Amino acid sequence: MILTGIRGSRPACIAILGPGGYGKTTLANAVLTHPQVQEQFGGARYFVACESVFSSGALLVELAKTLGILDGGSDASWSHIHAVLSSKDSIICLDNFESPWEQAGDMRHSVEELLSRVTALNSVTLLITIRGTMRPGQTLWTKPALAPLNTLSQDAARDIWEEIGQNYDDAAEELIISVDYVPLAVSLLAHLAQATSPALLLKEWNQNQTKFIQMGQTHRLSNLEYSIQLSIDSGRMRANPPAKDLLGVLSMLPDGIHTSQLGRFKEILVEMDILSNLRTLQQCSLVHVIGERYQTHPIIRHFCNQQEVISSKYKDSLQNFYINLASSNSSEAQSKVSC
Repeated sequence: MILTGIRGSRPACIAILGPGGYGKTTLANAVLTHPQVQEQFGGARYFVACESVFSSGALLVELAKTLGILDGGSDASWSHIHAVLSSKDSIICLDNFESPWEQAGDMRHSVEELLSRVTALNSVTLLITIRGTMRPGQTLWTKPALAPLNTLSQDAARDIWEEIGQNYDDAAEELIISVDYVPLAVSLLAHLAQATSPALLLKEWNQNQTKFIQMGQTHRLSNLEYSIQLSIDSGRMRANPPAKDLLGVLSMLPDGIHTSQLGRFKEILVEMDILSNLRTLQQCSLVHVIGERYQTHPIIRHFCNQQEVISSKYKDSLQNFYINLASSNSSEAQSKVSC
């Protein structure tokens, strides 16, 4: 679908959305190195890492560096960038674009304005990757829009494992099921399986869960917990602190919260705008809706419970709520038996 959009009559603007660890960067790199894209754009294929970019000015500098306009400093100018990008057809990927875009105050508008300048050029095809489900404003995105990335199919997860780790067996299958086919988790486990048997990895998963799925580096592509933490610490989440409290509560509930129960949960989450915080969590891809239930992904739930993301206040309230609910149901059942 992305390649079809790039082949269109006008330059494409495509956003690759989804939770952290779902392969957005991998997909973007695959597009940039695809033979069709190499033939179409030649050397004018640019990858701009935005993970440490937190303003429109910093984004301008990073773009200028990638285009070879300057080697350092902060004297990048739009006129120079415009001249380079207007000189020939090019494709640019802005990876982890949520870092500059989800900043507070007027910065979001400023970043969107810079992005709209880039996409207004008829010579530029744009890819961005963003954690979450939202696309920046002020840009006309190519339609139909790409749906947020999902987990792998079982066959795709097995293919990745066999390509990396080779020793795929029943324990390996149980592992990829346990991590619910999340691409980053499957890839890291397969790498670990090069030196450790899947059976031993499965034992470690049962003991430590997300904590051990890493390659010894503090980077979102080599450490599962670091990748999850980036989503929890995103600008959108920082702007709405109660959303983290709600994430902690949801992580205590394997089945999540049914929409019909939201009113009752106001007894626990006093003074919290539950619907607003649920929207924030959905926009950050930390919560999804299955049927009529708001749920966290198992990987995120394991991490949040290990890290005790839920505050003691809400944990105690949640426990008391369910104790009282169980007691009420028990009394009601006994009453019916007596009758």
